[in-house]
Amino acid sequence: MQTIYSGEHSVIFGDKHSWEDWGLVPASLPIIAMPEVNENIIEVPGMNGVVDLSDVPLGFPTYKLREGSLEFKIAHDTSERTWSETYSMIASYLHGRRRTCILTDDRSYYYTGRFKISELKSDKMCNTITIDYVLDPFKEMIWTTCGDWEWDPFDFIYGEITQGDFKNIPVSASSTNLIRWDQNQIGAKPVVPTITVNSAGGNGMEFRYANSIQGNTFKSFQLSDGENYNPQIEFACPDPDNFTAISIIGSGTISIDFRPGRL
Repeated sequence: MQTIYSGEHSVIFGDKHSWEDWGLVPASLPIIAMPEVNENIIEVPGMNGVVDLSDVPLGFPTYKLREGSLEFKIAHDTSERTWSETYSMIASYLHGRRRTCILTDDRSYYYTGRFKISELKSDKMCNTITIDYVLDPFKEMIWTTCGDWEWDPFDFIYGEITQGDFKNIPVSASSTNLIRWDQNQIGAKPVVPTITVNSAGGNGMEFRYANSIQGNTFKSFQLSDGENYNPQIEFACPDPDNFTAISIIGSGTISIDFRPGRL
């Protein structure tokens, strides 16, 4: 029995769908390789084992770029275009370009990096094209915590919606306004948020935050009304048992916007 391919397990490069735009069929299930850990191992003469400083100075590991390849097949000139025309289209759009990449099996996330065509093979049945990639270490959500969806269609089965946790958070002068988020909300990638303050009296708010991996010591910042972006305010939950806690002093609403990232 002949099986007709219908576009499952495809890859979206930028705004181009590997099957719908180019007629490419994945040779195997598309998987993006994990990034290597930036290891810092020191061998000390006379010491058993080694000194592992891979978590220094942040308290958690950092990562190299993701490197790997994706292989696709296409039948000989079965579409309205010839294979040479399709190949030229792919090369013009992708070869050497920095693009986003979404696996249709994992639609809630996108990768960013550079792609190149590394190999082209042909036999009696089909052509095979290999696309190499060098991508940023973290995949990122297609949404920001306060923004609109970045791409359609949204994955209603596996997608995550947590904007209510971060947008227009009510702040009361009579409350401690203490909030705690873990990796499910923050993601595994350290992020610097854009914080929008709308205070009742127009005098801004005091914003205090602490990351558990850094010792639960609160840092305090005075934020003015409007958008605030301060690189000193960084949320970090690299492990599932980590959390970030914030405490807000003031009255009004506050929105905390960032894009969660994961491995």
